[in-house]
Amino acid sequence: MPGIIDINFLRDQRRALATKELKDKKIAKISSVIVGVFAIVFIGVIGVSIFFSQKEKKAQASIDSAQVQLKKMLPLEKDYVIYSKKLKILHSIDQERQTKRAAATFFYSIIPEEDELVDAQTDEKEHKIAFSILVPEIFKLQHLLDVMYGDAVEKAGYSIKGESLSRNNQGEYKVMGDFFYGSQVKK
Repeated sequence: MPGIIDINFLRDQRRALATKELKDKKIAKISSVIVGVFAIVFIGVIGVSIFFSQKEKKAQASIDSAQVQLKKMLPLEKDYVIYSKKLKILHSIDQERQTKRAAATFFYSIIPEEDELVDAQTDEKEHKIAFSILVPEIFKLQHLLDVMYGDAVEKAGYSIKGESLSRNNQGEYKVMGDFFYGSQVKK
């Protein structure tokens, strides 16, 4: 029987080869799965990279387009800023004119009809009207002074400062002073 034992060694060798072959198949399956996963991940990374590079190109194109539009609008913006500044200056000039006109209208309205406005000069820097009024008699002078220094002037937002009072040979009185309006009103 010693000869049969010698023949069985091939069977043992085949079993060892079969076991090794099974192990190699398992390793091949595992390695193919790993390679497949890596391939899928690699393809995914490349796809995402391509997607984001396209997004970046589109974003850069829109940025470039916006910059071109802004450069085209620069002269318009300059014109708008200049126009806006001009409007502000014109508005302030108009406000000053309206203030001066309202002050002059009020000033002329408080002078009684029988009194004569001899001189009136506007000083726009000091916001005042320098005036000279000729009054025919003392009683009318008292009436003019009552009006000038009465509550109506102050309530309207103006003030009057008398400079001088004189009498001529005909008995007429000359009142000189300043009528303040705007930011120069003396309280």
